[in-house]
Amino acid sequence: MSDDRSQPAVVAGSIILGVALFIGFVLVLLLAFRPPSQQVKVEVAAPQAEPCPVEGAEGATACFRFDVTNTGQADGVATCLVTPAIGTEAQFANGAPSVGVRLQAGEVKSVYTSVIPAEGGDEVRAPTLSCQV
Repeated sequence: MSDDRSQPAVVAGSIILGVALFIGFVLVLLLAFRPPSQQVKVEVAAPQAEPCPVEGAEGATACFRFDVTNTGQADGVATCLVTPAIGTEAQFANGAPSVGVRLQAGEVKSVYTSVIPAEGGDEVRAPTLSCQV
């Protein structure tokens, strides 16, 4: 008698499982064949020495410009972080170690950094700049 009651549960479970597998299959197909999404892709050029003072960089020993390019197909904002070379201190004109850069697709913007020797140092080298979306 318990077999008669479990039969509808097995059928219902099988139907639910079949529907779930079908939905999963359809979702995989949609993801596999969707058009490529537009993305923001950021490239950072090598640092270029600039005359100081760059605005906000008063007292800096050296200033550097980085050209940041959005090589992607969509507009976006990149967060850029300046990393000082060993024995130096580096920052953006606003005094912060990071800055947001709004870029349209294909746009190039210049980002400026200022550098001073670290305490007890006398040498200045270019910092590095990394940007992520």
